[in-house]
Amino acid sequence: MEILRPWWLALLVFTILIVVRYVGWLRWRRRVLVRRRGWGTPLKPYALALSAGNELFVTDEHKSVWIYNLNGRLRLAATAPSKVIRGLTLSPTTPQAVLVADADADRIHVLDTKGKAVGSIRGTLAGQDVAPHGLLFLPNGHLLVCDNRNLGLVEYDSKAQLLNQAFAPQGSKLGQVDRPRQMAYDPTRKEIYVADRDNDRVRVFDLTRKAIREFGNVPSAKGGKLNQPHGVALDPAAGIVYVGDTYNGRIAVYTTAGRFLCEYKDSAFGRPRWMAVDPKTRRQPPLPVDRRV
Repeated sequence: MEILRPWWLALLVFTILIVVRYVGWLRWRRRVLVRRRGWGTPLKPYALALSAGNELFVTDEHKSVWIYNLNGRLRLAATAPSKVIRGLTLSPTTPQAVLVADADADRIHVLDTKGKAVGSIRGTLAGQDVAPHGLLFLPNGHLLVCDNRNLGLVEYDSKAQLLNQAFAPQGSKLGQVDRPRQMAYDPTRKEIYVADRDNDRVRVFDLTRKAIREFGNVPSAKGGKLNQPHGVALDPAAGIVYVGDTYNGRIAVYTTAGRFLCEYKDSAFGRPRWMAVDPKTRRQPPLPVDRRV
């Protein structure tokens, strides 16, 4: 093999440097456009939440948290110190914190509303690390977590300490769940709604952990049977539950009592998952997350 002459070697090094600088410039330019002009779309959106200040918080699986106003303009794109981001929720405290679930790293990252990491939460139940997925704050300040490893629901107290007893264990019976995903709280009825993915239904609990009812698991003439639901959102004033019926490619609509009403189905839907209802405008249908976006 002929040894490269010095001028060929210099040209090769110079070309590599130019390419590296150009790629760096493209990345810098993209960050400027995203932050100054509001450009940018989550690559694989997974979960979302609405703040009281009418901002939409969206996570994607590429370690990012995106913050939009309801007109779709991007305010901030932040990178969380995580492996793969799943669910998120907003704390009821002031100043508000953003909690994002990192199931691969077995922890919940705590960010401020500017995207800066300010802490993390971890827990172990029955010798197994909790792999957080869906997150929900309860009225007493406790944090309810969908555990993707133990496949049930676990609860942290207001000091971020994991309670020894599971809120709902893994299983298929009433009061049990299997790979739960999103959760929603109804302050009017003081009930917790859980998208129970692998049991193909929505479970309803009260604040004492008592299972009250379930729905979506029985076929009906109107088409109320769910297929691996991931998302659930509430309009408490109207008494309506919206369910991201992921593998039926639709949003199923029920009463809070569990009676199927109708569905939203669109050719633009892929597999709708996380959802949120704007509490001020009560926008219908709710805002869904479709991972094809």
